[in-house]
Amino acid sequence: MNEQKTFEHIPKIDDLKKSIKKLKECDLSKIGFGKLWQILENEFGIIPFLKRDLVNIEVDRVRINRNIGEIFTSENQISYREDVKNIEKFGRANSPFQSMFYGAISTKEIKYSRITSLIETSEIFRDIPNNRMTDAYFLMTLGKWTITKPITVIDLIFNKKNIEDIEDIKISHEKGRKIIAEQYPNNVEQIELILEFFSDEFAKENIKTHNDYKISCIYSHIALNQGINGIIYPSVRTKALGYNIGLTPSSVDYSLNLTKAAMFKIEKVKDNTYVKNYKLALDLGNYNTDFKWKDAEK
Repeated sequence: MNEQKTFEHIPKIDDLKKSIKKLKECDLSKIGFGKLWQILENEFGIIPFLKRDLVNIEVDRVRINRNIGEIFTSENQISYREDVKNIEKFGRANSPFQSMFYGAISTKEIKYSRITSLIETSEIFRDIPNNRMTDAYFLMTLGKWTITKPITVIDLIFNKKNIEDIEDIKISHEKGRKIIAEQYPNNVEQIELILEFFSDEFAKENIKTHNDYKISCIYSHIALNQGINGIIYPSVRTKALGYNIGLTPSSVDYSLNLTKAAMFKIEKVKDNTYVKNYKLALDLGNYNTDFKWKDAEK
């Protein structure tokens, strides 16, 4: 949890509910990023986190090949974006001109986290309701990293629907409540309400413009400013069955090791999707700059 010595500035529960109602009704495109940040800190009095330490787990990140002939041959082509001047919009955890490493980690419901990453990355799969009967054929390149040095992330586990639907999130939520009760014995209700609000922002489905990500982005910024390495949160596109991870580039460089790369052929025919092994690179060259692609086993 976020370390705090005094909690006298935490508002009463009714005042918090009023603030949250106003924030949810606000058109975020009409309020500046800095002003919104100030409002959140002033009206909540505290920005709490549930922290989780990660090490020795795998992270999958997918990049869609623009055409069949495009081949990636180095880590920097499939890792976090370096063209920050072209990052013009807010994401769930990044502001414009800020790069974050977005990937996926496995869950009990989705063992192969490349599926989560594919669904989050591909424009077709990100909007399945409108693309259900759309046919598509393309290549995707997968990078598989291992977290070799411990990192600390914040976990967004207080969205009520996710708690009801996903057993592992329910278990994590129960553990989180115990931590809150220990560290905030006189403010449990307020802290849980604030965490639920931010979890709801990371679970927001109806995104009209990139401005709708401002609140989740501010929450991420506050955590990163305190030395936290990133965030993990249930994947909206997989109905919380999968789990996303967002890390700072420096955390990736220091704590993650790329172990292999793979290419897959993705074929979508109406309601059916086929994922086929295509190429595999276990030899990544000096400092991961020269992938040696070989045909994958069928």
